[in-house]
Order: sequence, then C-alpha cells, then structure tokens
Amino acid sequence: MRNALPMILVGLLVLGGITGLFLLGGGGADRRLDGSTIGVEALAPWLSAQGLPAEQSNPRVHPDIARLSLRLLPLYDTDLDQDATRPADARAAYYATTLRDLDRSDVMDRIYGPTALVVLPKWVNGTVVSAVAHRSGLIPAQALDVLTLQLGLGALKVIRPEDGMLVAPVEGGNLALFLPQLFDATRLPDVCRPTLSLPQGALVVSCHWPDTDLAVHLLSDPDLLNNHGLTLGDNGAILVALLKSLVPPPPSDTGKNRKGSPAEAPAERRIYVDTAGENLVTYYDYSNERQDYDRSSDDFARFFAPPLAGIWAMLLIVLGIALWRGALRFGPLLTTDSATPEQSKTTAIETNARLLRIAGHDARLVSEYVQTSLSDLAQSTFGRGPGSGAQGIARLFTHLERRDPAATRTLRDVVSRLEAPDPNARSQDLRRNLDMFRTVLEKLTHVH
Repeated sequence: MRNALPMILVGLLVLGGITGLFLLGGGGADRRLDGSTIGVEALAPWLSAQGLPAEQSNPRVHPDIARLSLRLLPLYDTDLDQDATRPADARAAYYATTLRDLDRSDVMDRIYGPTALVVLPKWVNGTVVSAVAHRSGLIPAQALDVLTLQLGLGALKVIRPEDGMLVAPVEGGNLALFLPQLFDATRLPDVCRPTLSLPQGALVVSCHWPDTDLAVHLLSDPDLLNNHGLTLGDNGAILVALLKSLVPPPPSDTGKNRKGSPAEAPAERRIYVDTAGENLVTYYDYSNERQDYDRSSDDFARFFAPPLAGIWAMLLIVLGIALWRGALRFGPLLTTDSATPEQSKTTAIETNARLLRIAGHDARLVSEYVQTSLSDLAQSTFGRGPGSGAQGIARLFTHLERRDPAATRTLRDVVSRLEAPDPNARSQDLRRNLDMFRTVLEKLTHVH
C-alpha cells in the first residue's frame, strides 16, 4: 500500500487535470465542427493570404463593426425556430441536421446588419464524425425549404441536379462541386437575382427589398468555401472573385473633416467569418471592446491584480518553503577540497541504503550489508589483494573455522539465510538473523 500511494496521488492529479480541461475548456463540439471537412476554420487565414483581409470570429473579442466589409455566415441549422434535441440513438446522432443551434431572431439581426453572405447547410452531423462526404450524408432538400422560409425567402427552392462531381467553367476558373446544391433559377423570388449562375441553377443569389436598405446574399452550396471545398478545382479563385464583387464600396470620403483639415486615411475593412454567434449590431457601442488598442504598462499590471496577486503570493510561499526545507535537509554546500574519498564512499553507501529502504527492498539491503562486512573483514585480515572478492570471503571462513568450527558453521547458516532470504519472510525474522550474524561474527573476531 505504501508503494502504491504515490501512483494513486499522481492518478488523482492527472484525473483532476483532465476534468478541468473538460469543465473549463468549453466549445469542444464547435471547434471540432470548424476544423472538420465541412467547417470554415481555414477560410479566414486563406483569404488573408490571397490579399483579402479577413478574420475569424472570437466570442471574447468584438471587432469594430465599422471596419467590417462583409460578413460570411455559415449556417448549420435547418430549423431556426426549433431548439436542438438530444438524439435518441447513434443513428439519429449521425443523421442530425442541426450541428450548431441558432435562434431565428439572432440570425435575422446578423443578416440585416452589415452586408452578409449566408451559406446554407448541406451535410449531416455524420460527415463531421466520419470526415467523408457521401451522398448518404446529404441533408434532404425538402428540409432546406423550412430554412429559406424562415429567412423570408420562401419561394427560394434548393435543387440537386447532378449525382456526382460537377465541373463547370465560370468566371475565375473551373468550378468543382461534389453532389452540387443549387437554387432553382426558374423559381427565384421577385426580390432576388442570380449573382453566380450555372446552366443547372444559381449558386449565389442576391436579394434586395425595394424601398428598404435590406439586402442579403445567399450561397446554396457550402462546398465552395469550406475546408475541403477550397481544395477542389479552381474554387479558391472563384471565391475570391465572388467576394470582391460582393464587398460594398467604402463610405465616400471628401478628404476633409469637419474643421476643414485633411481627413485620416480610412482603416482597412475586413471580411468577417462569423461562427461565434455574435450579434454585431449598429446600435451598440463596441468602442471599449475593440481589438485595435495600444499596449501600455497597465496591461502588464493586470498580471498582479486580484485574483492573480493571490496566486503569485502562494507561489512565493511555496518557493520559500521549498528553499528552506532544502537548506535544512541537505545543509550548507561543501567545497571541493572538503570531500575526501572516504566521505564520498560513505555518502554513496548511505544514499543507496536510503533508496533501498524507500523502495521496500530491506532483504537486498541486508544482503549487501553482509557481503560488505565479510569483504571488509577479509581484506583487513589478508590484505586488499588476497582478501578481495569471493575467494577472500572463502579464505576468511577457512580461517575462522580453525578458531571455532561450531560458531563458523552457525555463521555460514546465517549468511546463507541473509544472502538468499525467503520472499515471504517477515521483517522480524530478517532482523533476528541479522542480530545473530553480528553476534557470531563479533565472537569469532574479537573473543578469540
């Protein structure tokens, strides 16, 4: 039990660390979705590399809404009015169509704020789990009718005209989509017009309501811009050309401010890949939450503000106790000229003995003690050369047998029991044999 106690403590610490990761990490399912084949984790850095400034949403950082040019809003929910329910079994979990639960009012606020490109869902949850796009993982086209109706575009119908890979030339290169999902171009609402069309249907439509400022763009097939779709055909170049055409022009600038002095250069406007569920609305002041701020000494001072101040104090206390115990236990440092070979040998023996006692190998410790005692006695009797090794110990027993044969036979029996002890022997028996060894050896070496 004594040997198992450290392992139990280590196991409890590891279990506590894993539990803390699960409890404090959060968002594991969302991160898995964003990094899967149908996620968009690679979109923002890829667009930035192509010369289109973009950023991925972060629930802890609110960007300046005035510096956003276009919001990309991928949807992973086919019914915005229905809360996601727990799947009844593994099959239901595989074919679940709600991968990220969204609220209808939340989505509408995000669509009709800054210019937005809404990306419709296409794949069920099993595609994330298996990392394989297969026709069995498609969301039924009828299920998307509910979503378009909730978006205020009930006449917009989704079709799947091809059963396989579709490769079609469009502006920017050859478009490649597996099991393409398009809008029926013959049944578009009056407020919508196709922005990117194919002979089979419309891939992107732009909807604008007359006499209002409400406008939205919809992408029917998410495989144009998700993690695996960017690698197919010329989808990347086509996406760049599409986004450049959808990004609205920056606000007009006369070049002077109200006082008549030259105005500052307009800040770079970015594409916002919205996967964190933030409502970036114009009537809220984000000035205190913007990401673009100057660093100062106050940022460093936050490391010593509560509750971090208490953590630093506890670390200093633990460090002080460790240094104090170390200095008290091991004493002052020894100089190089103060250590003699005899002291080094004694220290090594004491260290080895302590390790054996801690490990619970008392029998091995006693065996080494017996061998060392007999070897030292043989070398002191016959000299270092003749008295060393097993031959010196045998010669010692022959010498002692001439003095007292009976006591020597008793010594041999005790030595044999101590050198090869019974693994099931009790510590009391080991101690009794060791006391007998000392007594008989003392009798043979000093009494005679």
